[in-house]
Amino acid sequence: GITTKTNISDSTITNNNFIANNRAIYFADGSDDGFTSSVRNTISNNNFFDNTNTAILLARGDQVSADNNVISNNNIKGITTSTLNGITLDGGRYNVIDNNVIIGVVDGIEITGGGVGYADYNNITNNDLINNSQGIRLDGADYAYLELNKIEFMNQIGINLLSSSYSTFHDNHIVGAGQQGIKVGMSPTQATSNNNLFYRNNFLANADSAIDYGNNYWNTTSEGNFWQDFNEGGEGCVDVNINGFCDAGYDINTGGASTTPEQATGVDHFP
Repeated sequence: GITTKTNISDSTITNNNFIANNRAIYFADGSDDGFTSSVRNTISNNNFFDNTNTAILLARGDQVSADNNVISNNNIKGITTSTLNGITLDGGRYNVIDNNVIIGVVDGIEITGGGVGYADYNNITNNDLINNSQGIRLDGADYAYLELNKIEFMNQIGINLLSSSYSTFHDNHIVGAGQQGIKVGMSPTQATSNNNLFYRNNFLANADSAIDYGNNYWNTTSEGNFWQDFNEGGEGCVDVNINGFCDAGYDINTGGASTTPEQATGVDHFP
């Protein structure tokens, strides 16, 4: 594959086939001062098949992030038993991850922080994530924007927010997760993800649609989410006034975590 331990900036990697590598593309900071990183690169229209480690890994330097990169229109297919992640940003801000297809890996898309502000303001849009262990995993990544992703048949979790706050999630399609469609926070005693907004997402045939250990918003002032387990009268969804929304709110599983009522945590008021 392509591995560098010096900063790479303003480059384009496109229209390649990466087959049976360890890491296919790995940008790692190896400078002595640790103040450099990879910025403004474009990785697009590549095919990644049967690589045994993360297909695309961009890592930050000690004092800076891997910023303003675009990763788009790539096809990544892993070996389920050994492939790690599809796309990993180990620290990175203002990156765009768009329109990729990622099949058969551990984490489809992973963004980790490693420091305050090192992994903020990333856009993850229009990706198809299929048959992975987890679809999207954010840890130490705030102010993210996730839109129009299809996350289908994850063995575990569709979107896992270990530590991600002030992010927006809308118009994502999450179906067939073996555990939760979305998991927000680490545990009932670790409310590590707060002040996120979820609306117009579709939750279909997940073992548990969502669990929220923090204080988050599950609707705007006029729109909530679609929950397959709460769309009929027998499930509690009754629309007497025929306005297109259930008259009762949808209670999010809080896993026993304490909540803040004024933030309407744990309830979608416009399901």
